[in-house]
Amino acid sequence: MKRIKKETFLYNVRRKTEWYPFPTYNLYYNHKKVNLYTSYNGEINYENIDEATDRQIYNPKLTISSVQHVRQNNKSHKFYYGVDYRATDHNIISFYGFLNPYSSEQNGNVILGAENGAFPPTLNGSIHPLLS
Repeated sequence: MKRIKKETFLYNVRRKTEWYPFPTYNLYYNHKKVNLYTSYNGEINYENIDEATDRQIYNPKLTISSVQHVRQNNKSHKFYYGVDYRATDHNIISFYGFLNPYSSEQNGNVILGAENGAFPPTLNGSIHPLLS
């Protein structure tokens, strides 16, 4: 007997500068002794990040400032797949796989500065190790 079962779902949050879609699907197929299945879970978000930080180093005294205005893009695509073969009523041979391509990107502008006005901040004539 052939049997197909499928499910899809999309949870979608959308704001002016943010977007969080979470798509999902499941697919199952069964025919006689073979069962095939696959599923997908997506975690995707787009958001703006505005951040200002100051870091102080006391030996030697140095203040490092940064201001960033970036658009962050995170994408995680989780794919699951597998097959079951019922060799006998008491023996099943199974294969299962998982794949998760992931990326996290930030596009925009970042401005670095130092208290002493040097850019990039230097220590004894070389680039400061915190910024290299």
